[in-house]
Formats: sequence, C-alpha cells, structure tokens
Amino acid sequence: MSIDLNGVRLAISPCPNDTFLFEGLVGALTENGGSVRYLDIAELNALHDDPDPPDVVKISCASAPLFLDRYRLLRCGGAFADAVGPLVLRRPSRDGAWSEGSGNVALPGWRTSAHILWRMWRDKNRQGEPLEEFLRFDRIPGAVADGGFSRGVVIHESRFTYQDLGLEAEADLGEFWDAETSCPVPLGCLVVRKDRGEAFARGIAERIVSHAELAFKRQEPVTPFVASLAAEMASDVQRRHILTYATRRSLDCGPEGLAAMEILWDRGETSIAPWPVDRAGRRAAIETAIGGVRT
Repeated sequence: MSIDLNGVRLAISPCPNDTFLFEGLVGALTENGGSVRYLDIAELNALHDDPDPPDVVKISCASAPLFLDRYRLLRCGGAFADAVGPLVLRRPSRDGAWSEGSGNVALPGWRTSAHILWRMWRDKNRQGEPLEEFLRFDRIPGAVADGGFSRGVVIHESRFTYQDLGLEAEADLGEFWDAETSCPVPLGCLVVRKDRGEAFARGIAERIVSHAELAFKRQEPVTPFVASLAAEMASDVQRRHILTYATRRSLDCGPEGLAAMEILWDRGETSIAPWPVDRAGRRAAIETAIGGVRT
C-alpha cells in the first residue's frame, strides 16, 4: 500500500537495532518531505504527553498503555528478545558477601520494561525495597562502577560493555522473564497515531516491513548510518546489539509478542502503578494491533 510520506514524522532511538531496522524508512522520509527525531528511550516514552507528538514512535513496551488514547499498536518494528533482557549489574565484592535488600539501584526509566522486570526479580528474590533512581541508560554502568549505586539495571549496548568497567552481572532479567512466563521478552514496540487513519497505519507498517526485510538480507548489519548514531562506536558491539534485538519478531511480533506485552502490562500495574486504561482497553489494543507479515 503506497502512502504519501510528506510531513510524516518518525521518532526512534539512535540504538543500532532501531537504526538497522529503520534506515531504509529514514532515507525514504528524508527524500520525500518527512522527518526523523532520535531520542533516548525515556524521552520517547515521554512523548505521550506531547501536544502534537510524532506520527510513528518507537517506545518501551511497558509504556504503551500511556499512548493508547491517541495511538495504535503496530506488530512490526519492535524488539522482542529470546531470554535476553536488561542486566542487573554490581561491583564485584572482595569477600563474596553481598548485603540483601540494601543500597540503591539505578534504572533507565520509570515504569519501563526494565523497571517492571527489575521489580518482578526484586520481589521474587526477596531483595527488599532499595531506593530506585532513574538515569539516562548510558550513564548507569559508570555510576555503579564509581560506587554511586549498589546495583544498576542496564539496557542497549551496556549489556555488551559493562565488563570493561570491572562490573559483573548479577542477573539477566530476560532469562528471569523467560523462566517466569515462557514468552519472548517485550522490550520495545512501535505505535502510530490514530488520527492518521487506518490506511496510513497499514501503509506505514508495510513500508517498515519492506525496508526491514532488505536490512535482514544484508551480509553486514552495521552500515555507516548505524555507526554514525551508535553510542558505542565499536563495530563488534553494534553488530552484537543488532543480532540480539533485531529479530524476525521485529517484522511481526506474532501472538507470542502480543501475549508478552499483555503480561508485562498486568505485572506493571500490580507492581508499580495503575495504567490510565483498564484491562479491557488494553485487551482491545492487543486485538486491533496492526502488523507486518512474518516471513
């Protein structure tokens, strides 16, 4: 389905899995009068309050209920990993003894997927209620290494580079989620403004899948465009990031991905705070999600 890209506004993160998937669409938008914003995940999640937000936004799966009054879910363009997720990091102890339920923890955003998974793991492992503080994701490893926090929950490239700072992984919250739910880890999803209409939503989904299919066929996933926006400049880290988070579920998350999001939303409501849309509304959003075609 052909759509006019003039004036279409896209907002994604500069992380390699996003730029890998959307490089083709970014080029098409640039050539046809559209625009792209590259924002940190916390900034993307905050766009639900924007008076005139972008037409298409990549957000944390956990933040999707905040967007459902003005946006529809797309089944394509997301990040659904297999037993891989945020890491709980800490500094190694000289004597191997760790105090339980004490200290503070750095997190990449309030009620993000990482935040909900952390709360689930914390409660399952009886870690008490350590003070939670929220930092930009790329500042968390250094803050833990410097002793500012007893733990840090990291996402994106940081899961591949934390050992350079002498940190160790206490838990992979993706493995924990997999053991708890047997679902893919719901990390990121794409939403499209309702007021753009049904034809636009389906057309943009088709464009996203078409461009992403071409990206998956490349022998080398890291392009100059991907490298130019990545926070971590090592090409091997960028490649590992793409191979971990850009999967076939990025073309269509499927029933498994939708089920994972619904579980995440329910857990977020019970462990952190109520959503502005009730369970019936969230279920309706799942049932009307627009997807690409899995190949």
